Amino acid sequence: MKAKSQAAEFYWYRNVWTCELPDPIWSRLLRDLHRLHEMPKVPSDIARRRSGNILPNRCLNKDVKQSFGTALLLERLMDAFIASSHFATLQHRLGFRPARRHYILIRSRLDPLMNFWASREFPWLHRKLFGAEVKRNLGCFRSVSLDEFFQYAPLFVLYGLKNVLATAQTANWAFWIISGKNLRRAPDLPFPLTRRMAHFTINAPRHLTFSEALLFGRVRGLGGSLALFKELYVCLRQYHRLHEFHIEKLLSFVIKHQEDLYPGELSLLLGYLWHRFFDSRAQGEAELEECSLARIRREMRFWYRETEAIPEHMYEHQNLAWASTKRQGFSTKIDGVHYRIIELTSYRELREEGNFLSHCVASYVEDCQRGFCSIWSLRARREKRQEKLVVTIELRADGYIAQALGELNTKPKPEEMAVIRDWAGQEGLRFRGYR
Repeated sequence: MKAKSQAAEFYWYRNVWTCELPDPIWSRLLRDLHRLHEMPKVPSDIARRRSGNILPNRCLNKDVKQSFGTALLLERLMDAFIASSHFATLQHRLGFRPARRHYILIRSRLDPLMNFWASREFPWLHRKLFGAEVKRNLGCFRSVSLDEFFQYAPLFVLYGLKNVLATAQTANWAFWIISGKNLRRAPDLPFPLTRRMAHFTINAPRHLTFSEALLFGRVRGLGGSLALFKELYVCLRQYHRLHEFHIEKLLSFVIKHQEDLYPGELSLLLGYLWHRFFDSRAQGEAELEECSLARIRREMRFWYRETEAIPEHMYEHQNLAWASTKRQGFSTKIDGVHYRIIELTSYRELREEGNFLSHCVASYVEDCQRGFCSIWSLRARREKRQEKLVVTIELRADGYIAQALGELNTKPKPEEMAVIRDWAGQEGLRFRGYR
């Protein structure tokens, strides 16, 4: 009776494919299905909740239907993977907790890992079920066992396996690490690695891509701090045109002076250095390593004021203005200093704010015009003295204060933050990234 029920269940799976499967292929699939049926299973929220959210068409073989049977088969594969010893290793290394509130994040990370596991445990089922996108570059790991993969793969490889397998180059680099080869001798690396750089690369945070992990290893290997890497990680995306030769000089300079950089100054510094490298007017100037930080700051301040810290395409917004939001400003007095917060509602005001404080608030003109955010200015005035601009505040449309930065993108002083908190309390605003 049991064998008959199993046969009926497996016959149901035969309808997953739109085409008629030849008997030799079906017999091989049947062996995999028997093994899948006999493996221990741990029903989980991750698997059950995916029944209405099957993998996209491009991830499945072109002959596979988007049907309940396909969803059931994927659920069983995921259940069997979660019950395996390899998932226990993965759970320990990545800290996955398959609880209800984590299923969305876990599912997005487990899909490629489950596919990798299924390609070894059920090769014929995997071959006929999944499409070329899923199977791309799996051949790089042919000589690596599942135990080696889940035990020795770097965390960023496990966490972002889909991105690692997207190119043959990154898949090959991952193979060199997992198979115990020296990463420094891997082919086609973008720059030579020292032993220290290779160590930090292999131990990079799990949320990084492979290229970002190489940057992490490079910065940390040269003596850069974790805080410096986090700023570089965000800033270098804007300056992707920098040649490797320029990046090497830039990193050496920034790491050399990392103790003296102001918080938030790095983005302005990179913007100016990008100008030094690519602006024809800057040719013939002293090499970067010959310059002191004080000299670079003087040149940077002069250049930002001269160019008004705005790209050329912003000149079309010279006379642009927009309606103010319904939120109220704020004024108070602390230790003899009068503070007030006002909203900026024109491009001219944004430009004056950015020129005075040497930052790029003028580039937010289009977001302000479309209502995505509003810009507010905190100003301070002592008795009988002229009012001074001190902090620029970005308020998102959803009521979150996204940024609050002073001159050269430095953090506000404690008394300035106290004023901003009082205003936030008055208007019912929340903070995102600033306390």
